[in-house]
Amino acid sequence: MERKLFAFDIDGTLLNSEKKALDSTREALAKLREQGHLVTLATGRSRYMAQEVIWDLDFTNYVLCNGAAAFVDHE
Repeated sequence: MERKLFAFDIDGTLLNSEKKALDSTREALAKLREQGHLVTLATGRSRYMAQEVIWDLDFTNYVLCNGAAAFVDHE
């Protein structure tokens, strides 16, 4: 299978209107990772503002501040 990159925004995409991730969202992210795809977060938020989502949904790679900062394995 061809490995693909999936990038997700936070508000209205990964989180619902109550700022919570649904179980179905968690399951979908886990399935993509299990299939070997690269799953990343892409948001306009700062690292501080995105940190809870990063840890809660197990992101190790993310693009923050509208592309001004990128992290691979949290570095």
